[in-house]
Amino acid sequence: MKWRSIFMAFFVVLVFVFLLINLFDLQIVNGEENLIKAKNISQSVEIVRASRGIIYDANKNILAKNIPTYTVYIKPEEFDTSGWEVSLSKLSKILGVDTMELEKTYRSKLEEGEYEGGKITISNDITDAQYLDILVNQEMLQGVYAQVDTRRSYPYTENFAHILGYVSDINEAEVNETGLDPNANIGKEGLEKIYDTQLRGRDGHKLQTLNILKREKEEYLSETPVKGNNLVLTLDVDWQMKLHALLKARTEEAEAFGGAAIIMESDTGSIKAMVSYPSYDNNLFAKGISSTDFSKLNTDLSTPLVNRAIALQLPTGSTFKPMVAAAALQEAVITSNTVFDSGCVELPLYKLCEADNRYLGKMTVIEGIGKSSNVFFCRTGLAMTEKAEGIRTLKKYTDQFGIGFKTGIDLPGEQAGTMASPELKQSRLGEPWYLADICNTVIGQGLVTSTPIQMVTVASAISNNGKIYQPALVDRVENQSGEVVEKIQRKVVRNVEVDPSHFATIREGMKYAVNGEMGSAWLLKGMSGNPIAKTGSADAIEYRDGKKVEGAHSWAIGGFEYQGVNYSFVVHLQEGGRGYQSIPIIRDFLSWLY
Repeated sequence: MKWRSIFMAFFVVLVFVFLLINLFDLQIVNGEENLIKAKNISQSVEIVRASRGIIYDANKNILAKNIPTYTVYIKPEEFDTSGWEVSLSKLSKILGVDTMELEKTYRSKLEEGEYEGGKITISNDITDAQYLDILVNQEMLQGVYAQVDTRRSYPYTENFAHILGYVSDINEAEVNETGLDPNANIGKEGLEKIYDTQLRGRDGHKLQTLNILKREKEEYLSETPVKGNNLVLTLDVDWQMKLHALLKARTEEAEAFGGAAIIMESDTGSIKAMVSYPSYDNNLFAKGISSTDFSKLNTDLSTPLVNRAIALQLPTGSTFKPMVAAAALQEAVITSNTVFDSGCVELPLYKLCEADNRYLGKMTVIEGIGKSSNVFFCRTGLAMTEKAEGIRTLKKYTDQFGIGFKTGIDLPGEQAGTMASPELKQSRLGEPWYLADICNTVIGQGLVTSTPIQMVTVASAISNNGKIYQPALVDRVENQSGEVVEKIQRKVVRNVEVDPSHFATIREGMKYAVNGEMGSAWLLKGMSGNPIAKTGSADAIEYRDGKKVEGAHSWAIGGFEYQGVNYSFVVHLQEGGRGYQSIPIIRDFLSWLY
């Protein structure tokens, strides 16, 4: 045991002497040389961006893609020093942008939530020559950097802007919410936002070792990036382009303030086309929009950034009447044989006649729908008050149709609209509910407001006997190999509890509107696709930029057949005149389609 202890002690001393000699060599003998090496060898970890997924239409036409580009960005922590004016002046000359405009863009983005240590993108659409200029003049551009990058590109610009949205720089709030790094891009609006986690994939990391003395660089991927998944939409690019062109032309011809139009499969909820006008170029945001361009869009009184198809809440006019007919028929307040005369209805402090004081004669509910009789539906509303629970009975059915509820479409910014009720009137106007209010409600005026997306689901429910589908824009999610990762299931969110025979009666009324005497949608007569329709005119008084604007909102809903599929449609012109003003859009679309 004694000799074993002596041996162990000797071994420990030997190891200690060896370490001491090597430490002396590292720090004393070769200390200066090793210090220089340490200072001139650096390691860094860089993020390797994953390629963002592609967005396709139903026929695999590309709607959103990635293109190579150069990005110019500023690091605020390095830029906001005494030399920033020199950097800004030099950068403005290279980019060909006014210095004040450049500073305005930088400052506005800084105030919007960029943070110390992050980056503020100035442009991601510069030329090869501009990129090289920045590299050559790097010493004079304190805090300014350029890098090879990719950016999102939208080939169809304003035709799909409200649906696709755009990708742009992440802000501080989004970093905290998502856990992404401060230099990431993120979907800001539209499908790019809703499906951002699917599209962006997973970034990788690259470890880089740089030996300045030997001018050597080594790097390897410590984590390989995973490309984002692709979206395949239900939209048809040809339908979308045509509907957008027709809506734009008709909006301008009718001198309307704006408009929206949607075509949806009645039996699935799949949207084939959805347009909002005026629109905007989403490539401006993808490139890094200037403060001037953003201010111009944001202050435009025509509100091009608003998706009217899902966010415009306005009185529906007579497109509301088929829902009234459904409730009244189901509650046996009227039958398909009930006849009302179109003479005026007079109530205390209220008198209602037909539009333009026409006399439409005696009519059934089919003719009442087809001729869009205000008096027929006023008398129906009064009968509902006498025989049922009036507005509360009606609201039970409009709730089932979805009036006052969001449809749940896969887009941000949808609004719910409102359904008239005694409680809503009291809270909004501080007034009690009068008998005349039921007449105002059943013709789609007063406190009734709806969005185009809600009204196209109403039209589809009339076509499919009461199923309210959740509208969908995405058919499936695919990986980069084309394999289906997720098939978006079609969902019935509620059923309208009305007998199919009553829906058949309502459809007959909408056929009468197209083909019958004095039909309100007579412009569709003789068109292919067996169209049915209901028009609506809603009186409007709005205040815009301090000025009172009076007019009428034009609506049309309905359906048609094409290649064995039933489609529903809605067309709306904001302050576009009477309901028939919207019909030429669907008429010309059907003419083109067939």
